[in-house]
This record gives sequence, C-alpha cells and structure tokens, in this order.
Amino acid sequence: MRLVPAQRISVRDHLILLVMAAVLPVVVFGGWLALSISDERRSAVERELHDTARGLAASVDRELNNTVATLKILATSRNLERRDFSLFYADARRRLETQRSWMAVTLDEAGGRRVLNTWVPYGDPIEPMGERESFTRAISSGFPAVSGLQSGPRTGDPGYLVRLPVFRDVSLLYVLSASVSSGAIRDILAEQKLPEQWSASVVDAHGSIVAQHPGHADAIGRRSALAVTAGGGMKDPGWHQGTDAEGRVVYFANARLGAAGWTVELCRFRLAMIPMRGRENQAITTPTASNRSIRAPGFNSARSQWSRGSRCRRRLPRTRPSRPAVVSPD
Repeated sequence: MRLVPAQRISVRDHLILLVMAAVLPVVVFGGWLALSISDERRSAVERELHDTARGLAASVDRELNNTVATLKILATSRNLERRDFSLFYADARRRLETQRSWMAVTLDEAGGRRVLNTWVPYGDPIEPMGERESFTRAISSGFPAVSGLQSGPRTGDPGYLVRLPVFRDVSLLYVLSASVSSGAIRDILAEQKLPEQWSASVVDAHGSIVAQHPGHADAIGRRSALAVTAGGGMKDPGWHQGTDAEGRVVYFANARLGAAGWTVELCRFRLAMIPMRGRENQAITTPTASNRSIRAPGFNSARSQWSRGSRCRRRLPRTRPSRPAVVSPD
C-alpha cells in the first residue's frame, strides 16, 4: 500500500495563523468593549435627559404657580370687593410694577365683558377680550388656567395668560388675568446652563414653542418639530428619537406640566460616532469620561504583517553545483 506523504505547512501559512490568533481576540474584545461603553453612555445620557426634563418641568410649574399666587393676593383687594374699579386699577398697577415679567393685568366679568386693563389708562376705551379658550376653561372648571402663546398687549412681545377665577361666597364674579412675557420661561431654561449639544424648549398645548434655549428669538411661535400635543398622535413622556427643525437627528426626552398642558422637550443632537460598515480599519469612537477614542485594529494591519512575513520566504538564487577539479598527472 502506497502512503501519501503529509503536506508540509509553509512558513508563510504559519505566520498567517500566528497573526490571526494574536489579532482576532483583540478585535473581538475591542468591538465588545466599544459597544459596552456606548450602551452605558447612552443609558447615562437617557437618565440625565429624563431627570433634567422633569426638573425643568417642575421649575416652569413653580413659575406658573407663583403667578397664580400673586393673582390670588391681588384678588383679595377690598376695592375689588366693593366694586371700586378705579381704586382696584391702582392696586393692579402697583402689583404690576413688582412683577418683572408681567406685561398687563386685566379683569373680566364672568359673562366676558372686560372691566379694566392696566395697559390703557382707566376710563379709556378698552379692547374686548381676545383669547377665550383659557377663559372658558377657567369659568367651566373654577380653577386657574394657562393659555398658549399669545401676542402681547399692543407690544408684539409674545407671552401667555394666567387666569384666576374670582369667587365671592359661591358665586363666580370675575376672571383676573396676568399677561406674562415668555421671557420668564426663557430665563428658567437659560439658568440650567445646559451642555453645548443640548437644547430645551417649552411647547404649549397646540404645539407652538413658548420658549427655547438656545435660539429663543428664532424659535418662539414656531411649531415644534418634536411637538407633544394634547391631541391625537401624542407620544408618551420618555426617550425618543426624532428630527428637529434644522433636519438634524436628535434624541429627546419630554415631561408634561400639570395644569397648563404644556410640555418640556429636552434634546441632545449627538450621542456617538458609530463606524460605517465596509470600512476595515475604522476607529470606533465612543464618549468616555476622558473623551478618548478606542481604536480597534482591523485586518489591514494583519495584512501588512502577512506581507512582512512573506518576505521571509524569498527564494534563494539557484547555484550550479561546482565540478570537481581535474588534476593532471605530472
């Protein structure tokens, strides 16, 4: 029986196997480490967005509640109880001067007739009531109501209305309202000192931006591309991915306010750079505590080592065997 001689493994094949055995575990570990860090960072950013959005919503709620509390103090005026509107007008003007973000105070009867407006002198003709949706909610519910974004009284400065029903005994007599500049909400967002790649917006129940930071002047009054409205298609509060007005893909979290029906939207424009498929030697960059990048070596580096190994097997030049010298006898 004829034995077939075993095939010998060349030095080049040995080097290829050696390099693959050394590089492949590093590549797998580098990829796993990059994905783990990316997932961990994403979870941390998600939690931070949620917590910050809820904190902003609580701050905006406090601002609205402070406005309601100030209106309640004004509503206890004896001049209003005695229906002495000229003196109550002076009370409202004094209260207005103590509120930096207030633009005007108005008083309307339950039937809708306007009694006074601090924007015009007392006794001058008064413009009729404009926005009625929040007025109707305050009358029907008996609780304070907040409007959506409105144009300011003769100033063009956008703002919103906070309305307070005024009762005497069990009878609803008036609705006392404060016209507040949207700058009050903008200042709350600016005080948070958000990171550079973050953006915060407050959106009313109709999807219009009440305030935004940064870019308040350009965004105010515009419909939010990420609007969470009170109507159909409402997204649950939480972590979402969407596209902002500039067409950028963003991750955002939202938090609903209490009685106002507003929504706080907190966006982050960029989370991580993910390598594109088809690139063999692509750096995998993930945000870490030290802002470093993790580079996973690809197969190009292995090929370079294989090529260096192949040079170790260069063929030696063939030499002809030397003929034995012929010695002639003397």
